[in-house]
Amino acid sequence: MSRRRGSGDRTTWREYSRYRFDGLLAKGTWAVLLWLGIVTFAVVLTASFLLRRGGVSLAGSEDAGWFEDFWQSLLRTLDTGTMAGDTGARQRIVALLVTIFGLLVFGTLIGVIASGVEAQIDRMKRGRSAVVESDHIVVLGASSLLPDVVDQLCRANAGRRIAIVVMADRDPAEMSDDVRQGIESTFGNRLVFRDGDPTRLADLDLVRLRHCRTVVVLNGDGDHVGDARAVHTVLAVREALGDRRLPIIVVLDESAVAATVAASLDGWVHPIVMSQAVARNVVFALRERGLGEVMAELSDFRGADIYVKDCTELVGVRFGDVVVGAIDFRPIGVLHDDGAVEIQPELDAVIGPRDRLVVVAHESTVPVDIDRGAIAEPMVVPAGDRPDFHRVATTQHVLIVGWSGLGRPLLAGWAMSAGSGSTIELVYDPRLIGADQIDVPDLGGIPVTLTPVAGDAATMSRRVGAETTAIVLLAYRDHLPPEEVDSRTLLELVTIRNDLEARDESVPRLVIELTDPGNAPLADVRGTDEVIVTPAMASRILAQLVDDPVRRAVYLALYAPGGPSIHLVPAAALDLDGTVTMRDIVDAGSAHGVLAIGWRRPSESGGELALSPPADRRLDLAPGDEIVVVG
Repeated sequence: MSRRRGSGDRTTWREYSRYRFDGLLAKGTWAVLLWLGIVTFAVVLTASFLLRRGGVSLAGSEDAGWFEDFWQSLLRTLDTGTMAGDTGARQRIVALLVTIFGLLVFGTLIGVIASGVEAQIDRMKRGRSAVVESDHIVVLGASSLLPDVVDQLCRANAGRRIAIVVMADRDPAEMSDDVRQGIESTFGNRLVFRDGDPTRLADLDLVRLRHCRTVVVLNGDGDHVGDARAVHTVLAVREALGDRRLPIIVVLDESAVAATVAASLDGWVHPIVMSQAVARNVVFALRERGLGEVMAELSDFRGADIYVKDCTELVGVRFGDVVVGAIDFRPIGVLHDDGAVEIQPELDAVIGPRDRLVVVAHESTVPVDIDRGAIAEPMVVPAGDRPDFHRVATTQHVLIVGWSGLGRPLLAGWAMSAGSGSTIELVYDPRLIGADQIDVPDLGGIPVTLTPVAGDAATMSRRVGAETTAIVLLAYRDHLPPEEVDSRTLLELVTIRNDLEARDESVPRLVIELTDPGNAPLADVRGTDEVIVTPAMASRILAQLVDDPVRRAVYLALYAPGGPSIHLVPAAALDLDGTVTMRDIVDAGSAHGVLAIGWRRPSESGGELALSPPADRRLDLAPGDEIVVVG
């Protein structure tokens, strides 16, 4: 027998019934329960009809009415023991059939309910419910940066008890495990994970964008479509926000894409190219000994950080008075109403009504009150006796071993502060990369020598000359399997160290790039002149911008060539000796035309780095002690 389904098509009743049944199951648990209820009602109704037609009643009936037969039949579908008291062949047959049907129905019912509960639990695990949070931070997308980004955001908001909501097209349980294994503590904050596509508006509704404070967009790891997807996500976020405007930090790989995003979208979108941001930090380590350690602390929420503070109570006060009167913070500049950052303003400059103060402090909540009793007319040292960082010889000879995407922005930034006579030698393995694949930027006339060396690490270490001021080991992350990249870099590091320890001359600074932060302990950093570059450094920089996007302008101002920046000067250069307080150091720095923000002691004196210590903290100066200054 068949059923006509359109012109020329014949569908059997079996196929048609199965199709309808599959459609019913697809509607969900409640549709199946409704269907079971209807079928049960029909069977019980049929049983009561048969009993009435046969003129018999089931055991336990109180009367011979139809409703009583219906009720007794229903009881036998619910309880198999009810039929034990039935007598007579016809009663037992009807009761047995109804009871067997009841077993089938309730077995199916239990399975359907269990399946529905399991599906609901799975849905809950997948994080498909909307969050109920406000003033939270939203992270969209997942990459290798995620655990370190969350760790730094937790540190930045320690004690504030905010929610950090992460949504990516990944299993939330897996994301949660990866993140929680990579962080030290949540510091009282809440972590929420959701499964969704950040480019879809319906999924963005899950993270309650209109009520959050900041959005972070991560791109993929080495994915060619990573930047395109990140930009797509940014556009979806802006659409979801509607008229609401809040900071959107987006991580990109290509500087050209970042420039287009910055030019095309409003000032609330802050694109950041991580290789450039990391390179700027590393450049400080190449400029001067010890600066790598200083910048590492300023970019990590474990110590002192740069903050931009409202200072309405200081309106009309001279910047120099703020410098000498500061107690628990160290002012280094002013953010003006037009968005321009002025590092180290003139001491006679007056704080305007809409200016904000750029400070180095240990907490974002530090009050910017000053001790007005400490304000006095500063002594001024003649200009000829002051440190002049722009006249200091910066001739540098850098040896680069290997090549990666970090190389180009690193060289471009380094060349801005390199003096005449500086050189670069780039040693590479021609078995892994060709000379035409090494994209060296224009270094303004600084000569670059490309040296192919196909030998072992010992052969490369012999390229270190007596005049070498810094060695940079770049990872072949685009040319070796992931599991081999760091192994090669670490082997080169050990070989170069052994070679340097056998020499009597000054040891050059070392910058080591590793692709896995977990391998950093294997590098066994020896002193402050060795800097490990890992994705964790990129995460720390990103977290700084998420906490306050204005920091980006401050970092760029400190990084700009020819302007005030961070330096280390011997304490004796500021006429300091004996026992001094931080206020004495600040006064001496002001007299010499610089802003003192802390000190650094050599390893033989304990290797202490103190940034923005309290004004009354004492220090017994010893040979080799340096003052951290902005000038």
